[in-house]
Amino acid sequence: ISRRVAGASSAPASGYGTDRLADDVREVMQSLNLQRPILVGHSFGGAERSSIGSRQAAKVSGLIYLDGGYSYAFAPPGFKPDPPPGPEVDIPPVMRAIVTGVQQYTHIPVPALAIFAVPRRLPLKVSDADRKQSAEMDKLTMIQADAFEKGVPTARVVRMPNAGHFVHLTNTADVLREIDAFVKGLKS
Repeated sequence: ISRRVAGASSAPASGYGTDRLADDVREVMQSLNLQRPILVGHSFGGAERSSIGSRQAAKVSGLIYLDGGYSYAFAPPGFKPDPPPGPEVDIPPVMRAIVTGVQQYTHIPVPALAIFAVPRRLPLKVSDADRKQSAEMDKLTMIQADAFEKGVPTARVVRMPNAGHFVHLTNTADVLREIDAFVKGLKS
């Protein structure tokens, strides 16, 4: 599914909040008569998975987060969102709506697979500053992965080393193996 403003989808002036985007997914599920599908989302798509999983758990069999289980998808206890970027920062409406932290998902009762790319793969030639920044990001990712694992008891959390943010492209075989095991576990 291509969300609003992506690909050949429409680009309305409003309607980019996470719950609205998740409702778009639900409308597609209904129009295709999909009964309890497993939903897969990458990056910010994790927020939409959490919206559906927390508000309409009976409508899905499972949720898969591909490097998308960050604070916009699961807010651990005590989480304080960063202040939203000001209007002078030019970011797409979907990202602006998600990163403003309007929704905070704290209860996801649906079986989930959350794959985190950590520690991230670095290019062969990288500056010391970029290496340091990547190490800091890895530290924050580990904290979020631990919080997701602790706070979502229905989740299997995988920390996939030497992967990129597009983990399904950088580590395709590993991701497919994890998804296959997750799906088989749902059938039992």
